[in-house]
Amino acid sequence: MVPIPLFPIMGGYSIGFLNQFFGIRTHYQMVLTLWCVGNTNTCVFISLLKRHQVVAAIEQKNMLPAPMLKFSQIFSNVLPGALYIEKANIELSKFQKYSSIAAWLSEVKGIAIYDIDVSLNPSFFFLTFGIMSGTFILSTSYAILYTQLYVMLNSIKSKISHKTFKKHSVAIVSTVMQNLVFVIFFVSPIFLLAIVIYTGRDASAACIIMVVIISFHSSVNTLVMCFTFPSFRIAILLFPFRICKNQSRNITIVPPVNNMSGTVQRAKLAVQ
Repeated sequence: MVPIPLFPIMGGYSIGFLNQFFGIRTHYQMVLTLWCVGNTNTCVFISLLKRHQVVAAIEQKNMLPAPMLKFSQIFSNVLPGALYIEKANIELSKFQKYSSIAAWLSEVKGIAIYDIDVSLNPSFFFLTFGIMSGTFILSTSYAILYTQLYVMLNSIKSKISHKTFKKHSVAIVSTVMQNLVFVIFFVSPIFLLAIVIYTGRDASAACIIMVVIISFHSSVNTLVMCFTFPSFRIAILLFPFRICKNQSRNITIVPPVNNMSGTVQRAKLAVQ
């Protein structure tokens, strides 16, 4: 097994510009990427959890403790934080392990090597284990929440208005579609990466494909929101019209002195 360049386009930008001028290593860029991905998925999960609690409050059933939301927010920030600190002796050990490419590594400044060996890189080992276990826990939580929401909505359908029922249903469908987008655009590249690491072949083409797939996530997720969430769609469609309306609005300012003098003159005429 040999180390592979993760995300070569972003890595090249980091090595060529960020590291050259600001001394920022690829390691910190990877940590930032993990933090953004984790918090993006956490926001979707918290949105679904709040919707679940609104419906649960109507039925007075399946209520969750308040710290659950805080735990979800903290958990998404713990794992990237565990990987943030690099130790010099660990990096030296990894360079010694991959002595066959030591000359290349010495020429490329700012690059980080990730090794799953717990003795060489314990933080990355526990991060990988945490991501795997966290993904399983999150998937199980989604399955439980969706199942409970389906059962609770059917039980309170006769107790709430059709408009309220439709509002909850649309929000649930929207979160389902956003999770599918996440699975397609993040989980599939991870499987591709696992295959590359296992086979030990050249990863350049595979990493470029991964970058292309992940780069489309935000755009596709926005389109999914437009198609599945009416409020978001209306806000996006009306945004240009609101800008034009604000720019074309005429505001007439009456000077207070002239207005006051006119009022005084009208008062004098009324007295006469």
